[in-house]
Amino acid sequence: AFQKVGPALTFAWREAIYALDALRGLAGWGEPLVVPAMERLMLDRPDAWAGHYRGAPEALRLARHFGYADRIRYYWPDPVAQTAVAALRADLADRHLPRPLLTQTFGETTVAEAEAKDMSILDALIETHVQEALRPYFF
Repeated sequence: AFQKVGPALTFAWREAIYALDALRGLAGWGEPLVVPAMERLMLDRPDAWAGHYRGAPEALRLARHFGYADRIRYYWPDPVAQTAVAALRADLADRHLPRPLLTQTFGETTVAEAEAKDMSILDALIETHVQEALRPYFF
């Protein structure tokens, strides 16, 4: 049951990072930082996804970012991706993130569990979302 848990966790991690990135736009704090950086990176270096996805440009873009094959996971260690995630975290670290804003992308249960943790809300949201992806592996 645990053989394929890695891609599920990186998929959940990407969901959490993209949700935080989307919060910036929802709150009016600017355009996404991570999504465009990842798109440029994947287009510049298609080696990790090109052999796995087929279709029109729009379908390819959706597959690159949201496909269950999670080919985007191979790009997270790249300095471009690391810089974008660090910039997102830095931008959100000092902002007040009201609960109604957080529940727009994470949902009530995730936010409640994250708020109960003794860590920054950003770390708690990411950790909680990834932990939720693990639940199906434990009966």
